[in-house]
Amino acid sequence: MPGIGYVDVPEDEYARLYDKLSSLDPDQIEAALVTLRKIKAVEDEEVEAAQRRPPDELLPPPERDLSEPISFGSRFSPGVPRRGRRLPGLY
Repeated sequence: MPGIGYVDVPEDEYARLYDKLSSLDPDQIEAALVTLRKIKAVEDEEVEAAQRRPPDELLPPPERDLSEPISFGSRFSPGVPRRGRRLPGLY
């Protein structure tokens, strides 16, 4: 938005503001600009608050790793079948 900057507006509010901004009535245009400035001010405050937070608060708490080790090799020597033994098939 010229003079205000980038403003993230929900779709339903965008439609309402667009109608006011495209109006020929200067009062409606000014009302829409006031709303956009308020939204922008709130966004700027949120960004500044996030930048002031210590880094630990920005990251979610670590989750426990519940994965199990997986081996794709043979249970014998990897890649080398024993004599007389067939490697298990895929199916």
